[in-house]
Formats: sequence, C-alpha cells, structure tokens
Amino acid sequence: MKNKIKQLSILFLAFGSLLIFTAFKADSQLDITEPGVYFKLNGTQKEFKQFPLAAINKSRDHFSLTIGASVLDAKGKDIDGVGLNLIAIQNDFSAGKTYAIETQGVPGKNTLEIHSDIPNEDGHFWISSPGIAGQEQLSVTITELTDQYVKGTFSGNVFMFPEGTTKATITEGKFYVKFNQQ
Repeated sequence: MKNKIKQLSILFLAFGSLLIFTAFKADSQLDITEPGVYFKLNGTQKEFKQFPLAAINKSRDHFSLTIGASVLDAKGKDIDGVGLNLIAIQNDFSAGKTYAIETQGVPGKNTLEIHSDIPNEDGHFWISSPGIAGQEQLSVTITELTDQYVKGTFSGNVFMFPEGTTKATITEGKFYVKFNQQ
C-alpha cells in the first residue's frame, strides 16, 4: 500500500511539473504569436496589430532596421502608431543584440516614437530620449531574426515631445513583425 501511495505521489508530482512547465511556456509565447508591437505605457496595455512591418534599409553610411505597426478605427483610419528605428554601421542585426535608444531627431541614432490619436492637433507624441541621470534609458533587444520576421523586447522611459519633461515608462515591450516581402 505504501508503495502504491509513493508511486501515485511521484505520478502527481510529475504531472504537476508538466502542467506548470506547459503553462509557463504557453504564457511566454502567447503574446508573440500574432504579429504586432505590444507594451505597457505607465501600466496600461497597448497593442499595435495593424500593418506590422519591418524593413532593413541602407543609407549612405549606415543600415537601419525599422519596425512599425498601427491601430485603426472602425473606418480603417490610422489612429495610433508606433515605430522603432535601429541603426548599425554594417548590416549585422542579429538575435541577442541590444540597442540603446538615443536622442530623438538625430540622423544615425536609434529612436522610438509612439503617436497617439493621429493626427494630434497639439503635435504631441511620446519619443525616446537619451535618458536623464538616474533614469533608465529605453533599450531594445532582438530575440529572433530571420529573413521572414524579427522578434524582440524593449523597455525604459519615453518623454512627451516637444516639451520633453513629461515622462512615461514602457514595460513588457515585445514585438513580432514580418519583413515586407517585395
């Protein structure tokens, strides 16, 4: 009898471990199975799932990996948008690389922009910043990169443009965006 109880206990432990492993695995993949850009802005979930596209472009002196997606209203009008632009001297974008988001508006720098309520009559939108002393700068990590798609994570601070003092925090940022196939 003791042997049977011991066998059942081991069986339940094994089954429970399998359930926990499956739940964690499913949870970590759940948010990146549908192409788009996902993150929390000051704790509020944001999802950009329309027109998620990525492209690698060559400029005179650098390459850029551009990632973008939108949110559309019921009439199909673009009302929100998000864009990441990563820069490299060589076309060496790869999984495992982390990019610091730097000063907005400077050619050849990594940037992030979040446009809410396009067009915004006030001209305000969230933008990356080089970071203020003691504040976490925004960073982006490429987790997977193929000739078909790019996946990654990002987090840190953004600031309201053009005034630059209102800060928001991005957490749990993830993207899965397919390359524009021409």
